[in-house]
Amino acid sequence: MRPPLQLIEDAFRLITNNLFIYVTYAIVMTVLSVLPIFIYGMNVSAPDFSINMSYGPGYLVITLLSGLVLAAVGIALLKSFADGAEATFEHSLAYVKEHYVKFLIVFILYYITIIVGMILLFIPGILAAFFFTFAPFIVLFEGIDGVGAFKRSFQYVKGNALGVLWRFIVIGAIYVLISLAIQFTYVVAVFAEDGMGVLTLGAFISSIVHCFFLAYMYHMYLDLKGLGVQSVVSAQETQPTQTTDAQ
Repeated sequence: MRPPLQLIEDAFRLITNNLFIYVTYAIVMTVLSVLPIFIYGMNVSAPDFSINMSYGPGYLVITLLSGLVLAAVGIALLKSFADGAEATFEHSLAYVKEHYVKFLIVFILYYITIIVGMILLFIPGILAAFFFTFAPFIVLFEGIDGVGAFKRSFQYVKGNALGVLWRFIVIGAIYVLISLAIQFTYVVAVFAEDGMGVLTLGAFISSIVHCFFLAYMYHMYLDLKGLGVQSVVSAQETQPTQTTDAQ
């Protein structure tokens, strides 16, 4: 597997080589993220510096619909990563149409597994997030859906657990630091005259970071897939030798 710094460099290059597409996706993600707040308003509670929003049925429906569209944007992003310099909106949208339902099912099952694991003993939730994190990639790029995607992800990570963990720690630390900076913009939104504008800026920065994070994960997936193919080939090459020796 490539070292973390190389993965960061490759992810950055992937984003900058087709910046217009990824900025466009980031704008769409930003709009979807702030849409519920924009529709229902942002009520500021100065004493505890929190932003209180209306959580009525309408708000939840809008949030759910935004999440469904965000899943489609995620597929389009990953397809763009795979296409590289040849990425186009047309190809990505066609890919979304073809794989959306299978991706969404695995994506929902992934988070349900994590939530159930967290409720039970916390540790199982962390392990599920760790071992099954590449299931959505496998659905899109290997044509394996449902439980098969989770099994394949487990196989990939199990054989390279320490390497995957180290690369997660590096990108996780970066992600947390940037997220803390973004959270600061939400605090600023409490005091700013244009609180919605500040909140939107924070959401846009968060969307850009999310694009970069997905690019990093995509390169990790490619490395793990390559190692998985090598192990299968090695097993196939040694099997005839073992059979011959036995005879």
